[in-house]
Amino acid sequence: SPTALRTSANSLPCSDTILVGGADAKVYEIDTGTKKILKTINTSSGQLGLLTWDPIRNEAYTGDYNGGVISIINSTPLSELGDIKKDVGWNAFSMAVSNDGQRLFASFTGPEVVVFDLNTKSTLYTIPLSTTGGSEPYLVLSPDGERLYASWDSNIDIYSTSDRSLIRQETFASNGSGRIAITSDNRYLFIAQPGSMLKFNVDTGHIEGKVELSGINGSSWIEISKDNQTVWIGGTDWGTAPSVIYGVPVSLSDYKAISVRGMPYSFTLSSDGTCLYSASFDSGVAVTKIASGESRIIANIQYATGIIILPY
Repeated sequence: SPTALRTSANSLPCSDTILVGGADAKVYEIDTGTKKILKTINTSSGQLGLLTWDPIRNEAYTGDYNGGVISIINSTPLSELGDIKKDVGWNAFSMAVSNDGQRLFASFTGPEVVVFDLNTKSTLYTIPLSTTGGSEPYLVLSPDGERLYASWDSNIDIYSTSDRSLIRQETFASNGSGRIAITSDNRYLFIAQPGSMLKFNVDTGHIEGKVELSGINGSSWIEISKDNQTVWIGGTDWGTAPSVIYGVPVSLSDYKAISVRGMPYSFTLSSDGTCLYSASFDSGVAVTKIASGESRIIANIQYATGIIILPY
């Protein structure tokens, strides 16, 4: 059963600066220690969805739900630097930044990955996916930046980022393939599915395990702890998930369920790994202590969506 939800007058021990996107087309900079919104900016995007961080350029990229606009957000000071437009009439569905900070890989509605030059804000090339279907691809880059993984319908397509060639495709006879995350040692992919999560061995191409998780679906967010010991999964794209985020050991042994405030759209771990920051449509931004279950709303942002930690 989920860790009991508690509140306390005492300060939670997590302190970070985070960026949060909202369906109001704004980005908020928040100090989680003081629970203060430091700054708010408007963007040229519509309803904001995910946020992706570029540690080389110290920029964030937003995806919207109203026309394929990706806003470029400077973090110091918080400001919009411009945007990248893809005339697709729908949102940037998934994004990943190259290790050198020069390219942005993005998926939209349709069977391709679009690669943008972040210096010129123009399209470099597209990577056609090897399959067609009715769902948009989720993307992740390997830690060394040499491979792009695209999760699409019931497939994982693996591409070389140097020559754009398809290395191989893995097909799962299951409930489909959703959002994905990769361990920093490049050994395992974890794949969200309706009601479960798969563990995929990158080297062997085999599924090594599956864990059943109530309320999870293909759009659930996944984040792996820095020590590669725990996979955190929860939330949905439309913020209708149960108010629970699961912590699953990489070994897929017994997991914990942490109750959080609201129905999470997305979440991220605090820099010290002791708290979960979650963004929800119905309750704004919350911080939850993993060990104790203590939880508190720190910003009442309507329709909070993407959330990332700034490295300062």
